[in-house]
Amino acid sequence: MSHRSLRLCAILGAAGLALTTCALALAASTVWDAAHRGDLPVLHLGSAER
Repeated sequence: MSHRSLRLCAILGAAGLALTTCALALAASTVWDAAHRGDLPVLHLGSAER
């Protein structure tokens, strides 16, 4: 790979990581707020269906 494509790959990777982190933080904040208001629905995860 050339220096240019390595740099582009690094920039895209860093941007993707930042967006993922932001999305996870937003989702966690939404769930946290809902849980504190008592609005959180029951989550049907695999272990909860026993």
